[in-house]
Amino acid sequence: MTYSIPYIILLTLFGLCAFLYEKTENEEKRQHITLFSITLFFLFFAFRGYIYSDWVIYSDSFRNVEWEDIFNITNTKAKAVIREPGFTALMWLCSLVTREYAFLVITITTIDTFLFVRFLRRWNIKNIAFAFMLFITFGGIGLMFNALRNQLAIFIFLNALEYIYEKKALRYFSLCFLALCFHASSILFFPLYFFLGHKINKWVFLTLIIGFFIFYISQISILQIFISATGMGGALGEKATLYTETYATARALSPTGTLEKMGLTLLVFLYYGKMTEDRTTILLINSLILYYFFYYVFGEFRELSSRLSLLFEYSYWVLWIRLMGMFSIQNNRRLYGGLFFLYCLYVTALAYKLPIQEYDNLLLGGKSQTERMKIFYKTYEDEN
Repeated sequence: MTYSIPYIILLTLFGLCAFLYEKTENEEKRQHITLFSITLFFLFFAFRGYIYSDWVIYSDSFRNVEWEDIFNITNTKAKAVIREPGFTALMWLCSLVTREYAFLVITITTIDTFLFVRFLRRWNIKNIAFAFMLFITFGGIGLMFNALRNQLAIFIFLNALEYIYEKKALRYFSLCFLALCFHASSILFFPLYFFLGHKINKWVFLTLIIGFFIFYISQISILQIFISATGMGGALGEKATLYTETYATARALSPTGTLEKMGLTLLVFLYYGKMTEDRTTILLINSLILYYFFYYVFGEFRELSSRLSLLFEYSYWVLWIRLMGMFSIQNNRRLYGGLFFLYCLYVTALAYKLPIQEYDNLLLGGKSQTERMKIFYKTYEDEN
């Protein structure tokens, strides 16, 4: 619970800003609230200390990056590791100023904040503080702290989505290619141009989500289905089976998380007709389907499921806000927002239990890399 306190404070501030934004009709006050929220978002993430685990790898890469590395897609020490040229180039450019890892984080967060706010504004999300509250509750903290390459790719992709419904293929694919330069998983974004903007029947939507969930709780292996369907046998089949047995994990079923996901599904289903009058919402609903697909169908591989579903978690950050717009009565909207804030508070309070998740800020005298490294190794020693 102690580790959760800074995150709870941040969530509460965004929740308060979201409430004040909805309460006032004064545009100047709304602009001040929005500016404060964006500043708070930037300061919290840009000047964070050495939190979570991936900073250990990224700081080492940044400390040793050279110009030639931009052209080496694979790591000489680990051939299976892909080094995306866009991210390597960004690290190299930052290294020309300083080799201090904090500078790289500040630079990346500046880019992220600009791209995220631009996306929200382009999608007509006026209450930016509410979007930030959703972001930090649903995947945003892990994304910002532990996935520097992935976050850049996702935020670039978010700004490409508008070109699907505008039918500007060249701009869309150009941004997807740019995202690919920062993370290899962006290859999944390319085919989305051809179907993400197509509206499906609401019953098909509901059936797909329920089907994914049933598949998840059935304990059926997606890899074993693939092996059977393709007739894969011999050494390849045995290796695939061994991979499943080695890396598959028990599929946990969280009552709260399940209620949350099914609740969102039901609300989208009930307001499907009204929501899809806006073509941009169709893209979000189809993205939600992809989010649930990767979350549930690949659930036996926890890390893979988490990484792939994260690519489409942006649908969460916007759909909950779009649902609020379905309530015409102001008091109902405030009640919805208040109850949702309490749920976000509950999720946040339970989410941070490890010493590596302890938040500190460099502007307020955060712990040094040496201190955080000791915490990092002690955390994993205690877990093992």
